[in-house]
Amino acid sequence: MAQNTTNAVIITDAQHRILWLNNAAESIFEFTLEFASNKNLPELLRDLSISEFVWLDVTQKLKQQDKLDTEFSI
Repeated sequence: MAQNTTNAVIITDAQHRILWLNNAAESIFEFTLEFASNKNLPELLRDLSISEFVWLDVTQKLKQQDKLDTEFSI
């Protein structure tokens, strides 16, 4: 189901290293699973052209909970 959605789905381990992402995430963020695999999600997002506010929001939410369910624009 996560593979077929048009929403980006990214699965990480407890240290926020990317384990899997769906095709929509590859299209939205313009990187492949091969490239992103084992990279730290907050660090990878910081390198994208997202606002500092959004990046801080994402990293804060990741620190506070086991999962991140949020929307943001890049």
